[in-house]
Amino acid sequence: MVIQKDVLPMLFAYYYFYRKGIESIEKIPDRTVFEQYLYKVLFALN
Repeated sequence: MVIQKDVLPMLFAYYYFYRKGIESIEKIPDRTVFEQYLYKVLFALN
């Protein structure tokens, strides 16, 4: 099973927000803040 590298940050971020009680990415108020978090996770993996 091959997972694209850009998908991993999304999975980690989804798990992160899920643990914080947010069940769905759609429920996150500000998408830009969420995207910024994704980039932070991406650079952390690199």
